[in-house]
Amino acid sequence: MNSIAGERTRKALGICLLASALLMVSAFALETLIITLTQPFHDVSRIRRLLAEERYIIHAGGAITRDGVRYTYTNSREALENALAAGNRVIELDFLRSRDGYYICGHDGNVTGEYPWVRGLDAPGAMDREDFLNRKMFGVFTPMDLDYVAEVMRERTDFYIVTDVKDDIVAFCETVRERCPELSERFIIQIYHEAEYRPVYDIGFPFVILTLYRWSEDEYLSADPQRIARECELVGLTFPAARYREGSPQNRWFLDKMRSAGCPLYAHTVDDREEQRKLFNAGVSAVYTNETENHNYG
Repeated sequence: MNSIAGERTRKALGICLLASALLMVSAFALETLIITLTQPFHDVSRIRRLLAEERYIIHAGGAITRDGVRYTYTNSREALENALAAGNRVIELDFLRSRDGYYICGHDGNVTGEYPWVRGLDAPGAMDREDFLNRKMFGVFTPMDLDYVAEVMRERTDFYIVTDVKDDIVAFCETVRERCPELSERFIIQIYHEAEYRPVYDIGFPFVILTLYRWSEDEYLSADPQRIARECELVGLTFPAARYREGSPQNRWFLDKMRSAGCPLYAHTVDDREEQRKLFNAGVSAVYTNETENHNYG
């Protein structure tokens, strides 16, 4: 009897040990699964790879032709549809705040002086959203707002929006989190100064590009890209292609500093294929371009 009882005890212990081991393996497997399912969505390297593979960020929705006229800066429904139909997965859009506080898609007209409020729209000042949406960009194209862009993003899950917010970036991010929180990680937020990184990240936007076109000359001269890349987990740094094109010693020095940061570099806005090739050969990962038929060029 004692030997039988001992055998049963040993078997029971063995079963307990086996069960414990299985539970540990199951817990580890579950933890691994959770990490696998969630980590990639917050993984900046994933977005860096996406941009490096795509190579082209479609600027302001991309160029679109109507009746033999080529239009850019439309930020319109037709432009977005055209860019997506051409197979592009990363599209930059400009966002402005309407008079009644909604975000609409349009480029600041005051930059050129040609349009008082939005480029492509004959408007003396900011409009309410409804009034804006009932107009035509350049007299031809259908305007968009943030809600419409979100609707398209829900229908098509294979593309990302790079933002160029002309107003308060933090307020824009808060609006996205309020109106379409499930899309936060498909917006790649462009910031214009390093100080904007932490507020944007803390709201819940892990994918951030630092674009330099609003930098003063003093900021260019005093910048420390290595420190910025160390302290901010950026998708990349975007610089005006003119900085490369002009080729001055100062510009070459700054580009060398940016390369040394080990952070992907992007350049805007480049439509010429030969210039794009030179930038790629110089180590730029992707270019912003108005051209939408890019996949035949490599």
